[in-house]
Amino acid sequence: MAPWSSGLPAGITAAVLGCLPSHADRVRFAAVCRRWRAATRHQQSPPQLPWLALPDGTFFSFPGSSAFRLPVAARYHGSCDDWLVFERGDDEEDGGGYLLLNPFSGDSMRLPSLSCVHHVGARGPYGRITLAITDDERAPSETTLRKMVMCPRRVVVAIVGDQRRGKIAVYRPGADCWLIGAQDPWKGFRDIAFYDGKVAVGEYTSCTVEPMVAVTGEARGCYMPSTRYLVVSGGRVLRSDATSEFTVSKADLTSSRWVDVPSVGGDTALFVGRWSSVALRVPRYAMPGNRIHFLDDDAFSRHYFGGYPFSGDHFGAYDTTDGKIYPLLPPRELHNDSDTPATWLFPR
Repeated sequence: MAPWSSGLPAGITAAVLGCLPSHADRVRFAAVCRRWRAATRHQQSPPQLPWLALPDGTFFSFPGSSAFRLPVAARYHGSCDDWLVFERGDDEEDGGGYLLLNPFSGDSMRLPSLSCVHHVGARGPYGRITLAITDDERAPSETTLRKMVMCPRRVVVAIVGDQRRGKIAVYRPGADCWLIGAQDPWKGFRDIAFYDGKVAVGEYTSCTVEPMVAVTGEARGCYMPSTRYLVVSGGRVLRSDATSEFTVSKADLTSSRWVDVPSVGGDTALFVGRWSSVALRVPRYAMPGNRIHFLDDDAFSRHYFGGYPFSGDHFGAYDTTDGKIYPLLPPRELHNDSDTPATWLFPR
């Protein structure tokens, strides 16, 4: 006898699926039976609320606060959209580098080690020069992958360097090396975003002239370098102290200046983090707009320089209408003993 679930009309199944607010709910829906699983594949889902990941493999799915564990996700290096980034040692048989893993689809993708870089524009007697990035005498001593964006056809554009200086590196699928401009200076790159076929890069005091959102700030209680996030959101740019207050401005493409605006938007919420950020329209999720959901991105710096413990106290949702910070999740759930920050994952 067929299960009751397979007897529901397709229209009702589609209507129920369209009302599910989170990706976790859609995964549970697809697990009921083969017919419902097929419905999830055929119906394009709207932008989903993010998942919050901790370095120990714990995940939280919005809008609820229940936690679950995914051991394969533990000890990540960072994230990008719906990908987790893992660092692999250069002593691996295949040369190490980085592994991208999509915990939602199971897809994986490898990125080469920074020990193999084609320096574009630099040529020796035998053609193009391939070196380790650390062979550049100007390179930071501890160079690593700091931030990346996934462009169409899985082209990866990344900031590589340390916490002070970086360069832009490009990886094309199938290549065995990164591409880096040989003459490019090492600069104070803070964040990177993909918008309208272009890559926008934010520095300490400026960013390229593209419609994007930026947030800047210092940790409370001690001096820390400002944190800047770039998020594509209708041309608006946020600048703020991520743990005290946010000011909102947008890039004026005519004058190449920042123009103050009063809020994020009544129907919009930002989810910002060192590795991955996004702006979402939230009315369908019964969540308030005009909020900036931020993570404890400076946890390692506070711990290293000031002895501050890791805790959920530095996670929050800043309301741009009243200037208050509201709990992101119960603080006891967000304890992080790692020097790797929590990160967002944005299922597609």
